[in-house]
Amino acid sequence: MVFGAILGVCADAYGQILTDTSNGTLTATLAFGTLTAGTSNTPDSQTLQFRIRCSSPAGYQLRVTSATFTPTANGPTEGGATISASDVGIGIVSITPAPNFNGITPRNDLIETGFAYDPAAIQATNGLTPYGGLSGSPARATVQDLISDPNVRLLAGSRIHANQSANGANAASNYLTVTMRVAVLRQYFTPATFSGTITLRVSPGSP
Repeated sequence: MVFGAILGVCADAYGQILTDTSNGTLTATLAFGTLTAGTSNTPDSQTLQFRIRCSSPAGYQLRVTSATFTPTANGPTEGGATISASDVGIGIVSITPAPNFNGITPRNDLIETGFAYDPAAIQATNGLTPYGGLSGSPARATVQDLISDPNVRLLAGSRIHANQSANGANAASNYLTVTMRVAVLRQYFTPATFSGTITLRVSPGSP
């Protein structure tokens, strides 16, 4: 089984910028490769890191503007189930200041409930998906949550730096690095390939 997630990112012109870790446009492909059922209780995962910059006194918020998930079966179900967006966990593992950060401290950055977890660290107890979604207990977000609420907020924080430029002298010290992880447990799914997209937007906001 193969799952690919492409994250296209747009940024607002209000003092908030999203970039990749090279300060370029953030577009990433997360390829899981072939997943063989029943070989592990630990989910397979892929990790994405990106940078947030914000000079607005209003702070910043990161929201999903759209998400899709498309499975394409290439074999008989044979009593199994086809993987769905609710089988794919998504969480924010960390928010880390630049190594030479010289921006605003103390920081006030908040990961929203249900997204503050590492989906790769959740062990399955019965061979089934260990993520219950935002409505679960405990809340552990899945890609389905992003599809159901395409404006869902992932995190928010206070002003990061007086200068939000991804170029020039401040670019090495004016950002936060966000580590996001996507994971899926190997199960007896219908043989299939999978693809999905997630689009993020940073805009004015506060925790």
